[in-house]
Order: sequence, then C-alpha cells, then structure tokens
Amino acid sequence: MSVDCTGQRSEVRRINTAPCAPQSVVSQLLDCQTGDVQISWQSSKGAQIYYAQAKSTDKTLVCNSTSTFCTIPGLGCGQTYNITVVAEANSCSSKTSEISQVTAGTVTFEQTE
Repeated sequence: MSVDCTGQRSEVRRINTAPCAPQSVVSQLLDCQTGDVQISWQSSKGAQIYYAQAKSTDKTLVCNSTSTFCTIPGLGCGQTYNITVVAEANSCSSKTSEISQVTAGTVTFEQTE
C-alpha cells in the first residue's frame, strides 16, 4: 500500500533584500565660496533612491537622488566633512558606503570601515 503525503504547493512569495552599499564614492568641492560639494557613486543593484550625507563635528548636511550623484550646498570653508552614501529600496536601507572626506579648499579621500 502506497501513501502519497504531498500536499498542494503554497503561494509563491517574492522577497527583496536591501540593496548593496554604494561603492566608489567620490566627493568634489565645486566652489569654496559657496561650499558646494558634488558627490558621486556607482549604482547599487535594486536601489530606488540614494541618500548622501556630509557630516562635520558640528553640522550634518544631506541630499537625495534617484541618480548616481547629488550636490550638497553650504559646506563651511576650512571644515572637514565625512561623506557617506546609503541606498534604499522598498523601505530597506543598505549598509553605509565607505567614508570619503572633503575639506573646503582641498579634497582628500580616506577609506575606513
């Protein structure tokens, strides 16, 4: 006697993980007078929007973009800012990108994890 205990298949559910952290973050100071900095990065698979942040010891400035770059205005001359980018999709955020640093008047890059 053979008994088949296989039931019906369940409904297929699709899940999405968070996007990967943005890579190759580059900061370029556009104008020391206005303190505008352009931030660019490589796209992350599945990302719908990106949030870039410039953070100094006393100020945090942000921009968002559906592309792979954005501009943050108003950095103070002579101040150093840590630049990071996060990708988001379906309310899930990626890990933070590696840190890039920018100082008004000069641009330096330092990778940390």
